[in-house]
Amino acid sequence: MARRPTLIPGPNADYASAGAARAQAYGSLSNALDRMSGFAFKEAAERAQIAGAQYGFDKPITVEQIQDAISQDRDIDEIVGDPTTIFGAASRATIGQKLQAQLEGEARSQMAVINGAVAAGQPVDLDSLKTTINGVMDGHSSVLAEIDPRLASQYRATISTVAASTFKLATQEVFKARQRELVNDYYTSESSLVNVLGAAYSSAGENDFSATAAAIKRSHLDIALTTGDKDIAGKAQSDFEAADSTAATGALVGYALKSLSSTDEQNGGFGELSWIWKKLSTAEQEDVIRRVRTIRDNRYTDEQRQEAEQDEAFKNRATSVAATLSVMDPSDPGRDALLRELEHFNSLGLYNPSVYEGARDGRLTPSNDNHVYEVELGIVAGNITTQSQLNAAFSGMNINPQDQVRLYDKLRNVTSDLYVQALNVVKPTIDADDSIPASAKNLATANAALELVTLSQERGVPPAELRQEVAARAEISSAQKSMRRALTILSEDVKGWNDQGIDFTANVILSFDSVELLLARINQIKSSEFYSKLKDKSSLDRALSSVVESYKRLAPYGIRDLD
Repeated sequence: MARRPTLIPGPNADYASAGAARAQAYGSLSNALDRMSGFAFKEAAERAQIAGAQYGFDKPITVEQIQDAISQDRDIDEIVGDPTTIFGAASRATIGQKLQAQLEGEARSQMAVINGAVAAGQPVDLDSLKTTINGVMDGHSSVLAEIDPRLASQYRATISTVAASTFKLATQEVFKARQRELVNDYYTSESSLVNVLGAAYSSAGENDFSATAAAIKRSHLDIALTTGDKDIAGKAQSDFEAADSTAATGALVGYALKSLSSTDEQNGGFGELSWIWKKLSTAEQEDVIRRVRTIRDNRYTDEQRQEAEQDEAFKNRATSVAATLSVMDPSDPGRDALLRELEHFNSLGLYNPSVYEGARDGRLTPSNDNHVYEVELGIVAGNITTQSQLNAAFSGMNINPQDQVRLYDKLRNVTSDLYVQALNVVKPTIDADDSIPASAKNLATANAALELVTLSQERGVPPAELRQEVAARAEISSAQKSMRRALTILSEDVKGWNDQGIDFTANVILSFDSVELLLARINQIKSSEFYSKLKDKSSLDRALSSVVESYKRLAPYGIRDLD
């Protein structure tokens, strides 16, 4: 019979605890997986952030690109990055920072340019400047705001500080410029006071002058106050009083200039302006008396001068008539009229007998050369400077009318401005010319200046423009003199030279086309039997050396003779 199974007790299993353990194990695993996933995500995010930042740094995004995208209604995310992604947000932030720095730099540069212009004194329109500054800030901020409004706010805060400094500087300069204008207005007013008051003195009359002067003074003082300059405001009253004094005395002196015969300065007689005299101080009255007296003296002097000029013209005409008749053909139809003038001038004692007779008879009496030279020397030395002095110099001198006319011309040239200019040109050249004795330099300078005056008049140019030509002429003249002296030494000091028949004249020397050819000719001379037998060769050698140097000086000018 089958045995009935016996129930044997099994292990004592706690299913609730086992389930809890399994749940805990699953929880730990899930947490571990979460931590691994979070770490991996964080690492990926960091890499994306770094990559985005690097992308934003490397990518050359410009303000113009963003402005173009905005104007075309394009999403700038495609340029700067999508802010909803880690990569895009990092790229956008980096690009925004770069653009912010760039725009701040541009704004600072523009402010620096404005500051420089303001400091240099260029005119400033504050409204225009404010519009310009705001335009820069608004334009830049709008670009940055598209990327990140916070960057726009930071930019505006920074640049507002810089712009405030610029605007303050401009405002100060505008104020200073306005102050300068006001000060200039004052000095313009001050400078016109004498004329304005003078016109009032001459036209207003005694009864109306006080009111007119008060209005002028009030206007002047108001202008002084508007300058804001205490020094100007402090001196405005005294400036007005000084101008009033000048205008009052000037009105009386002006009256005397126009009506000197009816002026009685000693007793304040100035016609309808006599009332002005009464308001003058003693010092002002004395000033008017002195100035009117000067007018009287000058008027008398002017009359004397006019008489003297007429007398000089009369004498010049007498000289011209005599000079013309002295060489005129006896059959000339104009002779009779000139003879009548001659007789008239002679009756006034303007001719010495020889001059009169020579002119009457149609012959030119020779001048005494010593007399002519003496007068000429007086002119160029500056001892005779006027026609009256020249006429006095002719007295007792045997100088015919033609030479007198020539000396008149020389005096006119010597006393002209052109002569003074010519002197400045020729004097250094004459002073440097050792061939002219010191005692003769003044006369040589004067004659050279007169020649330059003539040349200047012929060419129609100032003497200074002929300076190089004058220097060239002086160099040529000096070199020609030096060669003449050398040839004279050969002829007079070198024993036997004239007997050799050596063809070594100035024309021969200057005909050589080069100094080498001249030196070859000189070597022939030095190789000759004459040279070898010459005991004293010093004079010959010195003369030949001088010839060579003179040739070198003359050759550049193409000079072929010594005339």
